[in-house]
Amino acid sequence: MNTEEHRFEGQAFFNSIADQHGPVLVDKRLVPCHCCHHRGIGRPVRTETAFLTLLFAGLTALIAGVLLTRIHWRPDIPPYDRGTRALHVMLHPGRYVRDAPLRTIRTLNVIGSILLAGAAGVVAYELLHTVLRP
Repeated sequence: MNTEEHRFEGQAFFNSIADQHGPVLVDKRLVPCHCCHHRGIGRPVRTETAFLTLLFAGLTALIAGVLLTRIHWRPDIPPYDRGTRALHVMLHPGRYVRDAPLRTIRTLNVIGSILLAGAAGVVAYELLHTVLRP
C-alpha cells in the first residue's frame, strides 16, 4: 500500500466519522464539521460539569447546615420531627439553635442557596442557548 492509498483510506475513515457529526480530515488536519462547530460540542460537557459541581456543593452546604442545626438544637424547643418545617428552620435558625454555631449555620445556608441558584442559572443558560441557537 503506497502513501496515497493510505491517505485516501484515512480520508474515507474520517469522512465516515463526519457523517456521524465528528471531525473531518482537511489538509491533514482534523477540523469539526459544520453542524458540530455551530452547536458547540464541547459546551455541554462544561455546562454539565458546572451544573453538577454547583448542585452537589450546594446540597452539601445545606445538609451540613441542617446537621449542625439538629446537633445544636435548643433544649427548650420540642425536638426536630416531621411537624417541623425545614424551610422555616433554614430561614430562621436563631429560633431553634443555641448561639454558638449560629453564624456558621447561617453562612452554610446562604452559601448553599447561592450555589443551588448558580446551578439553576446554568440550566437556564443551557436552555436559552439551546432555544435561541438553531
